[in-house]
Amino acid sequence: LVNFPGTVPDLSKVVAADHWAAKLSQTELKVEDVEAAFAKAAAWIEKHAPGKEVYLGEFGCYEAAPAESRRTFITTVRTAAERRGWGWAVWDYKSSFAVRGADGKPTVVLEGLFKR
Repeated sequence: LVNFPGTVPDLSKVVAADHWAAKLSQTELKVEDVEAAFAKAAAWIEKHAPGKEVYLGEFGCYEAAPAESRRTFITTVRTAAERRGWGWAVWDYKSSFAVRGADGKPTVVLEGLFKR
């Protein structure tokens, strides 16, 4: 499992060496990295599509990831998008990336989206 923020474990035993995820082995994942990636995207948009609205189609965290990591990642991405006025959507409603569990109760994803 990967914590956010945290370091990606060695993935060499679970993904092929030429798989895109293999390049992430042993890299540090930081809140600042999300902000930097969004800033880069915002700069591209300003240059190539000024005035266009941006919609972040789907983002999420797999339910097997640690709860605090999921909560932090969701909050980080949502905040970075909203800071720029971008619309967003999370991955799904009641499945492996759910905002609500099978019982209908809120998950940590929902908590990360809307702090109570």
